[in-house]
Amino acid sequence: MCLMTTIELESKVFRIGKCHATVALLDGDRIVDVEVVSICGGPSPTLWISRADEDIFIPVFNVASIETVA
Repeated sequence: MCLMTTIELESKVFRIGKCHATVALLDGDRIVDVEVVSICGGPSPTLWISRADEDIFIPVFNVASIETVA
């Protein structure tokens, strides 16, 4: 799998807004039907997602792709 750059991920999160998505990780795992909350830049960029009232923070360098759920 190909690593998304921070800028690509920030752009995608901005375009899709707060919605439900599936996040694919570089290790092959998938986190399905999560709500995309935000992305935080800085020295350790992090994707913030939520599932069943649980906040999950994923380092951007671990994210392979993010796709909206129809």
